[in-house]
Amino acid sequence: MKPSQITGLIFLLCVNFIFTACADSRATALRTDESADLRLPTPTPKADFSIPEGWVLFPAPKPESDERTCANHTIELERKVELIAGNLKISRYIYNSGEPLGKLPEDLRKIVAGDKTAKGYLHIEPFENGWLIGADAGEWGGDLFWLSSDGKSKTELLKDNVRGIVRLGKEVFILSGLAHLSIDEGKLYKLKTGENAALKVELVSDLKSQPQTFAVETDESFVVTLNNKILRVKITGEIETLKETNFDYLYPNSMAVTPAGIIYVGMRFFTVRFMPQKNGYAEEWLVPQNCQKFVEKDFDCVCRNAK
Repeated sequence: MKPSQITGLIFLLCVNFIFTACADSRATALRTDESADLRLPTPTPKADFSIPEGWVLFPAPKPESDERTCANHTIELERKVELIAGNLKISRYIYNSGEPLGKLPEDLRKIVAGDKTAKGYLHIEPFENGWLIGADAGEWGGDLFWLSSDGKSKTELLKDNVRGIVRLGKEVFILSGLAHLSIDEGKLYKLKTGENAALKVELVSDLKSQPQTFAVETDESFVVTLNNKILRVKITGEIETLKETNFDYLYPNSMAVTPAGIIYVGMRFFTVRFMPQKNGYAEEWLVPQNCQKFVEKDFDCVCRNAK
């Protein structure tokens, strides 16, 4: 071969070597990047803000609207919300006096059932070798007392309508109040141990409105529904207003807080939820998908498409 041909061949071999090396380097870089992607942490699942199955959004009814008047008259369609194994359940609300009494041993059930101060809606919780018994008979009054496990000792703690007994760790809070005609009042108490281990209640705050229902949120807090707002009460007694609202004539009966922090409230006809946002909570009203139109019939509120 001529010298010029040899020189050309060497040049071509060098160019081919450089191209192959660059291609291999790029492929290696791509493989490295792909491997790095595989090492990225698994994304955190987004909070479930979906509407409960079988329910749809509904415009919030105005206080004097036909929709709210109809809901106030409902008999069969009062809603109850509860959290079961972390999942929201919405069902029909029916108060069963035997349910709270069922917490007591059989011998104490008879004592409480025959006690004239334990009338109306009952709230019963175990406490220090005995039981806290709270009663709410509306305009006929209420009571809170401690009953020993053997039923021989009874200590009256508060003469007021008891709306709830809330336990946060070792702390016990009492919700009380009355809403009747022009009266709307409510208070928050804390159970204390005084001299000689005597139990007493200490006023934490005047809520200015009757507590309707509550739900434990965390080990350090619980939420409360009033007719005009949703509150958070911390274990320290500090109270925070989460959202102002209007539940007049709808009588909220239950609350639930989902793992995503959504607060649900069950009441006559409607279910209302409060969605956590960056600057507070958004309020959304829900009705069953098959009952988006309803009307008063025979002094009841019924779905319009019902026969």
